Amino acid sequence: MTTDASATGYLSDLADVLWPAPAVVSLDVGVDDTGGAATDGASWTVVTRRGQPKLLVPRGSRPAAAAVARHYSEPKNRAAAARNRTLAALFSTGLGDTVFRGRVHLHRPEHTETVAEMLSSALGEPCCVGLHIGPPRANRKPVLTVVSPEGAVLGFAKVGVNDLTNALVAAEAAALQELGRSSYTSMVVPSLLHAGRWNGADVLVQSPLPVWGRRDDAPVATSIRSRAMLEVAAIGRHETDLWQTTFWHAALDRLRAVPPALASAAAAVLDAVSVVATNAPTVVGVGAWHGDWHPSNMAAVGGRLLVWDWERFAGGAPVGVDALHYSLQEAITVRGLAPVDAAAELVRRAPQVLGEVGVPATASGEVTVAYLVHLAARYLGDDQAAAGGRLGDVGHWLVPALGDVARSLSVDRGPQ
Repeated sequence: MTTDASATGYLSDLADVLWPAPAVVSLDVGVDDTGGAATDGASWTVVTRRGQPKLLVPRGSRPAAAAVARHYSEPKNRAAAARNRTLAALFSTGLGDTVFRGRVHLHRPEHTETVAEMLSSALGEPCCVGLHIGPPRANRKPVLTVVSPEGAVLGFAKVGVNDLTNALVAAEAAALQELGRSSYTSMVVPSLLHAGRWNGADVLVQSPLPVWGRRDDAPVATSIRSRAMLEVAAIGRHETDLWQTTFWHAALDRLRAVPPALASAAAAVLDAVSVVATNAPTVVGVGAWHGDWHPSNMAAVGGRLLVWDWERFAGGAPVGVDALHYSLQEAITVRGLAPVDAAAELVRRAPQVLGEVGVPATASGEVTVAYLVHLAARYLGDDQAAAGGRLGDVGHWLVPALGDVARSLSVDRGPQ
């Protein structure tokens, strides 16, 4: 089996976080020569797809292994759901260890605490963990499926691995605490089960959501999504001048503070919006936003929207930016548009997209500009390009669309 060295290296790096010294982790993403689990620790089977590690499944309990396999990712379509079911069936029968030969073995001295033991203590019951290995990006972090030995899903854990991801884990814990203080009619949010520090890393555990229920059809899901976005936007909602919001000024400040290697890209973003008359007030609704509303972060089940991954949640955002972000990500990840085409489409469709959440057409251009500048600042500030993120090169796909909508505003509004 051929594997990507970067993926294997990522696993090695995670080992230091999840199973710290004096424990020793051995990786074999090729052929298993040991024939069984490590006797002085634990063992996982490495599930690969197209030769790349995607999932670590715990060995030693078939129900736990099957539960991890069944719930490791949000199925985007029926084919993906069927693949998850097949994978779970393989592990429930024990065939998964035969089909997938790669192994991760943990060897540890007695009394050395592992991440599973830490989570067992936090949750108050024994648990096993599986590890989902996501695509390269600056904010990639371990996402652990936490299950009981009997196969019950207890929660999902996130562990920070650097300054950026530690900050995101801590931010999501705070977001879940805040969101948990209210009830919602259109959406369901995970509960925060645990938050703290372990082995120098921020950790959170959130409750599982019933994403395996029967999905609502597309028109119903679209209607629920708009209502749910408005429920989030209602948190702290008020009206103010868009160009005086922290959302706008924080994005500009972040662009101006990028490292020298990214300065030309940041300058291109700022140049694209230089024609917008930000001295003329644009009064808009401002409230909270999810920050990364994405098709893989939600599921419409039983007339309500299950929504997770709240690490970018923040207040003070123009109403409608969640809708713009969802539309852009859906075009890229579900419909398969090239990012440059998806961004151009977003600019064309922005009045319609924003109109679905009550933003008047007279403000759609300005809100779109603010959103695209914020997104560029995020990708550049996180240096997604260096991390291998697909959308990291904002100059190629985002700046042209931003320039188009900014120029249209300057033409439509005339001299201010």
